[in-house]
Amino acid sequence: MNTKKTGLSILNSLFAIVISLALLGCGSESEIDKIGDAQQCLNEATSATAMNCVTKVDGMTTTGAYNIRCAAAFVREGFANPTKYTSAFETLKGQSGTANFMGLISFSSAANITTDSTNANATFNDCYKASAKGKTLISAFGFFSTSLMKFLSDAAPTAASCKAPVQGLYNLNSCLTEASTAQPMEVAKLGSSVEDPASGAGLVQSSIGSVIIATYNISCSGSGANKDLCNTLNTAITSGGAEPRAVFRAFFINSVKPPH
Repeated sequence: MNTKKTGLSILNSLFAIVISLALLGCGSESEIDKIGDAQQCLNEATSATAMNCVTKVDGMTTTGAYNIRCAAAFVREGFANPTKYTSAFETLKGQSGTANFMGLISFSSAANITTDSTNANATFNDCYKASAKGKTLISAFGFFSTSLMKFLSDAAPTAASCKAPVQGLYNLNSCLTEASTAQPMEVAKLGSSVEDPASGAGLVQSSIGSVIIATYNISCSGSGANKDLCNTLNTAITSGGAEPRAVFRAFFINSVKPPH
């Protein structure tokens, strides 16, 4: 599979916010104008200014407004640069490809895992509510990565790779390696089928498993879906069935491949 071509195809879809989609659900001309102003703002925005455009749709809950919020977050995170995509998709070819990919597309603009994890969660929700297939798929994998690193940074405080990016990028493999060395039992909890659902690991299992299922349902239909990423999600769902925690465990054990 030509992953570079696939990555560029997703990139094109991420920023092709069709006017009809932007207007969908808008009940008044003033709302249409606000979304149009916000889109124009985004067209000229940089990573440092993109979130300023979101204020133009404050309080709005239309599909178009959520699309603005979703797209603005992608600009903030530097996804307007095609190199970020092509480099990330190239890593899918190698060993531990999914974990490498997840590290490279992690949200890192805040440069600390607590805020970056919060940003990734908010962006996934906005992209999902916008019914944006490509952006939902990418933001989901960013959410997976930051959620795992947030859990591991709390569970293994000495694992520096889990806490902050290096030269603007997180490294999930390094985080897993450091956490497995410092707190192997905490990492093992993520793959445990008997972990307390209310524990930190149990909540990570539930949240990521639920997002895997939701993302597959919205992003993996049609000929334009990314086969590599969708196959990864489908494998986890097939193994775990409809139970989110089981789906996560299959994803974590089979695709993320924590070091032993």
